[in-house]
Amino acid sequence: MSANLALDNLNQLPAINGVSGYTLTTAMGEVLHSTIEDEGLNEFIAFLSGMLPNISEQASMGIIHQAIFKHAQAGHLIILTDGEYSLGITTKARVATQDIAQKVLDVMHWH
Repeated sequence: MSANLALDNLNQLPAINGVSGYTLTTAMGEVLHSTIEDEGLNEFIAFLSGMLPNISEQASMGIIHQAIFKHAQAGHLIILTDGEYSLGITTKARVATQDIAQKVLDVMHWH
């Protein structure tokens, strides 16, 4: 693992208010670690992590570092990437996703 990814940082994620789980993947979508029990959701997170670079390229939008998928009752999914790794963060419903994303970025030292 790189200097941008310390296990101590990952262990701090569940302490962030609103975070219910996370999945760490490589930029290509290979799952490295997950606290999410739903295999289908882990596969979806891995797929999105691998697709973000392609979406960026095809849409000519520049590099996408964050994507948020919201659901009113089931909670939200935040995808964050630092280029080498991606994190899929699941949250509880009715939380401020931008605040959670910023706290995760701060904990992971990704900017």
